[in-house]
Amino acid sequence: AGVNELTWEEELSIGTTTRQLIIHTPQTYPNHDPLPIVFAFHGSAAGAPEGVEPEKMWIDALGPMVDQERFIGIYLRGIEGSWQLGPEVGDITTEEVIATIEYLKARIAISPSVDAETTYCFGSSNGAALCHYAAANVGMFTGVGAEVSTLDEGGAPNPELPKVSVVQMMNIKDRTIPYEGGPSNVGHTYMPAEEGAATWAAHNGCDPTPSEEEVADPYKKTLTFSGCDEDTIV
Repeated sequence: AGVNELTWEEELSIGTTTRQLIIHTPQTYPNHDPLPIVFAFHGSAAGAPEGVEPEKMWIDALGPMVDQERFIGIYLRGIEGSWQLGPEVGDITTEEVIATIEYLKARIAISPSVDAETTYCFGSSNGAALCHYAAANVGMFTGVGAEVSTLDEGGAPNPELPKVSVVQMMNIKDRTIPYEGGPSNVGHTYMPAEEGAATWAAHNGCDPTPSEEEVADPYKKTLTFSGCDEDTIV
């Protein structure tokens, strides 16, 4: 029960590497109903001072929901503080990043009191981009929560992959991952935020026209695509 800090040695293209992982379970573990898994991926910590542990941000951020028996949290640290999706620092491949997540998912699936059929991905920035990529290209998640990142230009989900609910949160004034899309100084070229959401909606068979929640603040709006297949939502 509680916060479990673990390490293991993984063979990667850069050699044998010590990986850092947190498995966060309710205080009642394992004496509760089977719970979904939430993989939470931090934003880029490339260039951060030595000793920074970016995966620990989730302990406080998600801890109250873990303690409410909402899910079991899996918090991994990226190689050199990043998730390698192309331009990021760190000399491993995107395939290696995905293989590590698949390995962890398989290991967690055989643990007691885990609903292995229900696995979510939540990420911030570079971690959100990883969630989008994994759902669009591998299809290992039931749902995605993506904070300040959308799909890459040309990164539409594989139509052969399962439907997936997506909650995408973007900053209209973001200069790093522009709301209107285009090249970014992080090395990616992004779809416009609303196009990214619409792309997921099309994948899920949602009604093409979203409803818009009216908010007095001109810099805030919520678009919801409904009528989606398999009870998904965007």
